[in-house]
Amino acid sequence: MACAPVATAGVIRHDVPDSLYRALAAESRYSGVGDVLIRANSGTTRCSGTLIDASWVLTAAHCLDNAGTSSITYKAGGVTYSAASWVYHNAFNESSLLAGYDIGLINLATAVSGVEVAKLYTGVDEVGLVGTSVGFGTTGTGLTGYANGTSGTKRAGNNVIESFINGALLWADFDNGSASANLFGDSAQLDLEYMIAPGDSGGGTFINIDGVDYLAGVHSFIGDASGDGKYATYGDFQGSTRVSSFVDWIENTTGLEFAGSGTGTETGTVPTAPTLALILVGLLSARRMRRAEDQRA
Repeated sequence: MACAPVATAGVIRHDVPDSLYRALAAESRYSGVGDVLIRANSGTTRCSGTLIDASWVLTAAHCLDNAGTSSITYKAGGVTYSAASWVYHNAFNESSLLAGYDIGLINLATAVSGVEVAKLYTGVDEVGLVGTSVGFGTTGTGLTGYANGTSGTKRAGNNVIESFINGALLWADFDNGSASANLFGDSAQLDLEYMIAPGDSGGGTFINIDGVDYLAGVHSFIGDASGDGKYATYGDFQGSTRVSSFVDWIENTTGLEFAGSGTGTETGTVPTAPTLALILVGLLSARRMRRAEDQRA
């Protein structure tokens, strides 16, 4: 098993039209998920990010931690906005992805209008809910995994949020209905089953509570559960930074207050010991790939 700490605009079911995933992403409730381009001396990297206030975008730390970054833009609603500044969590360490601090913020120079600002989820009962992941990353199908050079189109799809680690990461796997390809929870396949890929990093995982959508996760990494070297095939998994664990950091950094939703009771479970050991091995082997993967978007 190997993991790559990057996430694209989503790998889809091989037997479902891509148009359905693009239509879901185009719904107004996800309009605040924008295309983020990071320009550095090493080239341009694509990530995704979610508007949480007119001037603030939530994204992944690994999109922002390149010391050579010269400029960042966020595009939503057909308009491109420049970043005035950016910051990522001071505890983020690419060598310790399981700690879950892969979270950062972009402060825009101009306030955004015409798109929907995401509401933050503040509860702790995400496990078992259907998450909708939205981003601009690369694509492919569950049979092939993602293909390089295919990023830039907004897609969205669904996964059941099935476990957490350290209270700071939400996990889901790419089911195809087969128990043999199932890493966590139930093996049943959703109508728009989905897996994030490079370029989706920093994009959002949303949950719906009583008819209201809340941002619950920030895309962080994907894992190759089979060890075949093909990322985002059936049976592989994704990890997203758990927003509710970082609301205080977001508020302290931005100076804003977020009402959010829910308190709840911690109902998730950590993966079993053998599974956790495999994930750790995968994360260790992925660090050497990280920068190269980032440049593929």
